[in-house]
Amino acid sequence: MLRPATVTATLRARPILGVDPSLVLEADAAPSQDDALMPTAQTPPTSIGRWDSLGHARPTELAFTSFPEPERAMPNVGNPSDALSNQQSPSPDGGAPSGINYSAERLRSEYEMRRPIRDVLARIVDHYAIQGWKVVELGSGLGFNLEIFSPRNEVLGIEGLQSAARIAQDRGVHTIVADLAYSLPLETSSCDLVLCLDVLEHLMEPEVTLKEARRILRPDGRLVVNVPNHFTLSGRLRMLFGSGIDSMQFFPDCSDWNNPHVRFFRKVSIAALLENSGYKIVDDWSAQFASIPLFHRFGWHRSRLAVGLARRSPDLFAGGFFLVCTVGGSNSHVLSS
Repeated sequence: MLRPATVTATLRARPILGVDPSLVLEADAAPSQDDALMPTAQTPPTSIGRWDSLGHARPTELAFTSFPEPERAMPNVGNPSDALSNQQSPSPDGGAPSGINYSAERLRSEYEMRRPIRDVLARIVDHYAIQGWKVVELGSGLGFNLEIFSPRNEVLGIEGLQSAARIAQDRGVHTIVADLAYSLPLETSSCDLVLCLDVLEHLMEPEVTLKEARRILRPDGRLVVNVPNHFTLSGRLRMLFGSGIDSMQFFPDCSDWNNPHVRFFRKVSIAALLENSGYKIVDDWSAQFASIPLFHRFGWHRSRLAVGLARRSPDLFAGGFFLVCTVGGSNSHVLSS
């Protein structure tokens, strides 16, 4: 069993990927392999340190629970080590963490289900010739999305679950622990691309997170966002017959009162949220996630007909809204449709 090791940390002079220097820590005395840090109730994880009202680290020494050196590995969707805990990160003010209604186990179980998202991300890498970019993912989970970008780019994951961040780091995806409900611990205008995939629907104040993402993006940077659509034609029919709000059965083991989704979107509402947060939609990949009654059963969900229907009426026939945005501008072309 791994033992927790709390060490006194000093700051490196050179930040990585615009990360607040307090997040890049060097131990005065390196712990032994057996002291490879697991948080306990007596030594809570404080890897994001203490923050002032602007979200910057206070210039004091930090006690932290560090991650091991990354190692490259194939995607591990099996059981995690018994040493991995689901303990959440503390909030920036040192109080209780914001409610995170997810787990590393659930993220692992969704690996195959999220393959279509990874397929579209791979297409986006080629479409925009993404190379030499600084890429940040908010709610990066176990790091599978960032692995698509890492061969030719500098990547950083920001994850609220300590256990998920630890797994991603063990797999070689540089990840830090932070609460998306607060200021992001990155420098202004420090990255080229921000990914926010299936995250906003879990946040009580998604606009706060989007505005922070805009702050860390360079003026010519891009945001890639995806949110699920509960109100497809299939979903509406299920609601008519009493399915409840989780019409698409994203979380069949949850009840309405503890469903991980707390925000729900139509195309016009996600467009309005993005505009209010300072983004213009410049590309729409939602049609790649067609959701049409019976089409999956017969293997037609990627047919030309399915893609055409999802492109024409995404509220009815797209399983999610997968959008690429730039900083600034209006979404009137979406809001008026």
